[in-house]
Amino acid sequence: MIYLSIDHLVLVGLLCAATHWIVARSEIMRWFWSRTTGMFASLLECPACSGFWIGLSLGAAGLRPVAGLHPILETIVTGVLALYLTPIFEGLLVWGLRESAMTVEEEAPPLPLSKIPPGD
Repeated sequence: MIYLSIDHLVLVGLLCAATHWIVARSEIMRWFWSRTTGMFASLLECPACSGFWIGLSLGAAGLRPVAGLHPILETIVTGVLALYLTPIFEGLLVWGLRESAMTVEEEAPPLPLSKIPPGD
């Protein structure tokens, strides 16, 4: 019998998205991702591609949302699920960061009297 653990599925999505975001998009890792070239740069730019490899790593470490298969197959399934979950969870992460960002609205300086149109 094959089992799907929703808790592990969500955890894989969260870990993959957070890991990809920190490594490939965050300011603290800019020194790393700004210097990558070639195929590795392409891998970092694609959350689905990175998610597959991060998911394989998580599956190899034992975090597998699907149980009841051969362990190698469960690890591959984890990678494939992460391929789909990483962009979705990363989109939610970006949305949350945007919504929670603190913005300071500056008041526009008043117009000098000479610039005010007549009739106002």
